[in-house]
Amino acid sequence: MAKRTRLTTRGIRLRAIFLPLVAFLVILAINIIALRTRLLPEQASVWMFLFLASVLLIAWSLWWKAKEIGGRPWRTVILCVVSSFAWFFLGQFIPEIPREPTYQAGDRGMRSEGGFTMSASREFKQGQLDRLYARAQHINESGALSDFSCHDSIPVPTLQFHLSLEPEGEYNERNVHVAFRPGLSNAGDQRCMDFGLSWLMESAMKDIDKGPPVDYGYVRSTGERVPPYVAGSLQKPRCLCDLRASGREWVAWTDAGERHTREDAARAR
Repeated sequence: MAKRTRLTTRGIRLRAIFLPLVAFLVILAINIIALRTRLLPEQASVWMFLFLASVLLIAWSLWWKAKEIGGRPWRTVILCVVSSFAWFFLGQFIPEIPREPTYQAGDRGMRSEGGFTMSASREFKQGQLDRLYARAQHINESGALSDFSCHDSIPVPTLQFHLSLEPEGEYNERNVHVAFRPGLSNAGDQRCMDFGLSWLMESAMKDIDKGPPVDYGYVRSTGERVPPYVAGSLQKPRCLCDLRASGREWVAWTDAGERHTREDAARAR
């Protein structure tokens, strides 16, 4: 049977310096997996607790080993704690592991004057974004926005688009950002056109993105897990053009909404 090598004071000190680093890197790796997969707790407090608990366990173990060889246990524990804080501080400079790139389509140099975001599934990638951009371009070619212009003197602009898909991260959801120019006034004669553009793009998104909604692991204050958000049916905006100059709301989405909007405008006269 092989003879067990006796630890020296130097060996214990090296362990006090580098074992906290090993614990930090292991917990960091598991934390990254948790953020990518959403299968483990994502709260920073959980991982900080695990790191501190591992440091205490390491310090306690080295205390006894230092005591066994007649070393100075407190000096070993202090070295372990100081090393832990040092590795934790230096860990802030570790470069972030590359995640999924931000996909883009359209004129990247365009200066945006308007925009909005739409939720995307994990199956929505560059190919789907290119298809969505083609649908955006078709809005100009088909004259689809004219359906929301009251067919009178309001000019229908030719829009430029830039689309980008931002992957989900620790603090953001997976979204498609739609930027366009010229901008559309949400408070003026282009109000219905602005809502119409959003409806056209969301309808195209629904046709193209067939992936399941993303479960971000949200939890209510009661501890109950929040299910993934599932969008309902899209309602086409209705332009109540006869109310456009009333100074009141003149866009509705349902029969009940239109009735309420007209009653509200009638009371204001």
